[in-house]
Amino acid sequence: MTRKLHQALANLIEARLDCIQSGNDELRNRHQRCGDQLVQEYMPRNGEFSRGATLDWSRSLPDKLVFSTSFHHTDDAGFYTHETTHLVTVRAHLARGYKLSITRSNRGRIRNFVTDAFGAALDQNVPDEKIWSARSCAVAAGQRIGGKYQ
Repeated sequence: MTRKLHQALANLIEARLDCIQSGNDELRNRHQRCGDQLVQEYMPRNGEFSRGATLDWSRSLPDKLVFSTSFHHTDDAGFYTHETTHLVTVRAHLARGYKLSITRSNRGRIRNFVTDAFGAALDQNVPDEKIWSARSCAVAAGQRIGGKYQ
């Protein structure tokens, strides 16, 4: 079975927040490491995004993902001119699944490019075996998840 990358990351964020609330540092760290590995593997990390993207765990919530990234701008001849840093926020949207917003100016009309690149990455299917199953481990330990005991 597979899940979209944005769903897998949101599930890991929720599980991590549950671990913070219950004081389970070991599981919290495992959720975060798993999410970081997924971001490194699936999010844009080439060309204009040579530094890749990182998930901002302190700003992200189950219904909001926040990534930091940098973008290499080029001139008309294709040479790199400068780099800008951006926050890319992914918010839950009932009609479309999610909505992306990008900080900073739209110099060189990069917002469409960044939106397309991040959208394609977030819509990738991630096999469940790549996701450390937070829910099954919490259930096995009898922990509370999302306000309910599983």
